[in-house]
Amino acid sequence: MAPQLHSYEAFAMYRLPDSDTVVSIAQTSGKPEELCRFGDIDRHSGFVAAPFAITDSEPVVIIRPDIVTETHVDDIADDNIEIPKTLADEARQAENRLQYGSVFKKFHSMLTSGEYRKIVLARSEDVFFDCQPLEENMQKTVATALFHRACRRYPHQFVALISTGKTGLWLMATPEILLTMRSREGRSMALAGTMRVDDVCSGADGSGEKPVWTQKNRDEQQVVAQYISQRLKPFTEKIAVSNPHTVRASNVCHLQTDFLFTLADGATTADIISELHPTPAVCGLPKESAQRFIVDNESCRRSYYSGFVGELALNGSTNLYVSLRCMQILPDRFRLYAGGGLMKESVEEQEWQETCAKMQAMKELF
Repeated sequence: MAPQLHSYEAFAMYRLPDSDTVVSIAQTSGKPEELCRFGDIDRHSGFVAAPFAITDSEPVVIIRPDIVTETHVDDIADDNIEIPKTLADEARQAENRLQYGSVFKKFHSMLTSGEYRKIVLARSEDVFFDCQPLEENMQKTVATALFHRACRRYPHQFVALISTGKTGLWLMATPEILLTMRSREGRSMALAGTMRVDDVCSGADGSGEKPVWTQKNRDEQQVVAQYISQRLKPFTEKIAVSNPHTVRASNVCHLQTDFLFTLADGATTADIISELHPTPAVCGLPKESAQRFIVDNESCRRSYYSGFVGELALNGSTNLYVSLRCMQILPDRFRLYAGGGLMKESVEEQEWQETCAKMQAMKELF
């Protein structure tokens, strides 16, 4: 399957949460569709990748499903593919830590001044290979092997690999649904608040002690849940909202609120996407102002991190997930991304450690 996909410029592989099926999609001719706004998305179907903020160089990209194959997850094996060894660079890590502290102060000042109720600060980290740069086909081969590892290691998350000329090569194993739609029935979620499993989640699987969350994390989750509820209501006939509950994603836990709804007459999937993305779980409030501030002031360009990816109107279903726990595979390095939601009560070192914990999900693969 992998060599066949690698011969095409645009392809994606993905596995839905708790599924035993890997789906592969390839576009055999031409370039993927590029959109500059979400209002046009209902006219298309395929595999979609959207950035955190749409620009001319980073548009919404839709891979046309010219070839679609399905493989049982147990039938994939890439254990014989050698993953490049990586270099430890303590000096670079120390520099990253200092840079994060500087940007944190700028972001946090916008919270203490009342400019924002919440804002998300993200960073990237480059992990270089201890070898010569990889040729394009080898990059894709390594990425495919890592995808298969992620499918086995993270069975409850959405795992996806996407490669196009516009986006580059990205791998993710994300726990967060942006939107699923089947006919007029939809689901979204508020996923916010993060603590290490050892700190909070001994009872997340229904056993052991009851999880204990800090007030900062509860407030952060409530901000996201209120936003999603308010944005969905004008476009829904009915909506059911769950109580916040603890979920585990790899080595961290989150607070999650689920939203089940029926689209109102005249409302579209594009309406919901436009209203929700980017949610305060990856952006901030007020949304438009926070998004501009993030783009102008973060130390990294987010690109397709904290955007969304997934099935768009395939076989009657749309399954879109926020692009978290992800990395970009480049010729000479893995570029990891992670972020955390800042509130007035946020402490710099705790927020830094949260990004480190989130990056570990991808680091464990190599």
